[in-house]
Amino acid sequence: MQYSRATDVEPTSAALRAIEREWPVIEAEMDLVSVEAALADIDDLSQLDAHRLMAAQKRVETTRARFAAADGFYGWEAA
Repeated sequence: MQYSRATDVEPTSAALRAIEREWPVIEAEMDLVSVEAALADIDDLSQLDAHRLMAAQKRVETTRARFAAADGFYGWEAA
């Protein structure tokens, strides 16, 4: 395996600030994936399971909306 210095570049300050601004969205999406993974093998979701999933989905939606309102266009069309 060859090592290339071109791929060993640190992120810029601007890139780190962008990630920091978007971190609440990233965190909400990771939480949703975690809930989805936990429920993936369950055939019949309980009310609590369904509530956990809907709450995680809602958190992603509201966090994305807050980010879009604060930062302008987010990169995808609203549903």
